[in-house]
Amino acid sequence: DFMKTSYDRLKQVGEQGVDLYVGDSIHMAHPVEQPSEMVIRKSLIELLPKFKNTLVATCFASNVARMESLLIAAHAAGRTPVIAGMSLIQNMNIAKECGILKDVPHYVEAKQAIDIPLDKMLYICAGSQGNYRSGLTRIVNGENKDIKLGKGDAIIFSSQIIPGNEEKIERMQEKLRDQGVEVISKEEYLVHCSGHGGKKETRQMYEILKPNVLITVHGERRVIREHSRFAKSCGISHVVMPRNGDVLLLN
Repeated sequence: DFMKTSYDRLKQVGEQGVDLYVGDSIHMAHPVEQPSEMVIRKSLIELLPKFKNTLVATCFASNVARMESLLIAAHAAGRTPVIAGMSLIQNMNIAKECGILKDVPHYVEAKQAIDIPLDKMLYICAGSQGNYRSGLTRIVNGENKDIKLGKGDAIIFSSQIIPGNEEKIERMQEKLRDQGVEVISKEEYLVHCSGHGGKKETRQMYEILKPNVLITVHGERRVIREHSRFAKSCGISHVVMPRNGDVLLLN
């Protein structure tokens, strides 16, 4: 399975010697280990058959593994996956070209779904962050001619809130609830796991790779500082904490 990490290969790399590790800092304040994508896939497979009317799912367009999970869960529930939006379609096509999605279940694009009853499809679109003019925003505002959500329908937010987007996502979800739509999110259901490692996963990487130098990236300054402290406690003595725009010389 393409999602399984090859720990044997990582150990080989660690034994060869790692000079520099570029480390994601976003979840350095999270002590809880993330579930794997396979856990989310199993949860979605169990969850989807509970819905009988129109069902929409939204996720990050770049999350190819989650797209595959949604396709598999849709077929298990007897629904045809319908993919809407160029960002999702392009990412799926690129993944196929790279040989990642070799045996992906059948899906159709929105323009091909005219004859599929709404209760027999899973409509998948991007826009989980409430982006202006995204596919999801247009559905919520009643501007999508193919999908109208109302009482008894449901939408799955198979994603998390990126810091700074809290207000607009809350407004979007409240608008849906006011329309009688059931909102399914990671706060109440097992529908998302993050791709960002926390302390437990990061320590595991440091123990395997034993890098000489760490460059901290991706996150607010407070979590980057926490990452630096944590890395030093894991035995990495040389930590570089650049700010956006800094230029580093690897020499």
